[in-house]
Amino acid sequence: MKAGSKWASSDKLNSDDFEQSNHTVCSNRGTNLSAYNFEDEDISLRTNSVEHGLKLVLEGRCDAFLTLEEVAANTIFRSDDQNQKSNLVIVPADTGTTFDLHLMISKAAPNPEKLLSSINRELMKLEKSGRITELWAKYR
Repeated sequence: MKAGSKWASSDKLNSDDFEQSNHTVCSNRGTNLSAYNFEDEDISLRTNSVEHGLKLVLEGRCDAFLTLEEVAANTIFRSDDQNQKSNLVIVPADTGTTFDLHLMISKAAPNPEKLLSSINRELMKLEKSGRITELWAKYR
């Protein structure tokens, strides 16, 4: 959501924060709304990409854009648009649900099993060392 908005300083938000309001909540097509305790009718506008959704927030066409926190953070981090970096705030949704993220590897890739084993091994090292927690905090 936009820095300085009604919800920008909230610790966590849920669908009740948007009920009975004239605020526009946007989301990507295909987002699993039930995980956020939202229904289809709670979403005013569907977008084709996270980048487009964040642009709509900056333009004032959406008051909030519903997506995974990590996806929004990565999109803003990768953006060359300084307006996004300085004028958007990520506020976690209070879902009471833990999400599993998945990395897909093509079977057509050279040695996909070896690549998968290598990735899993490195992730386990990061987790055991505590470094993964530091990285999440740094790039949120």
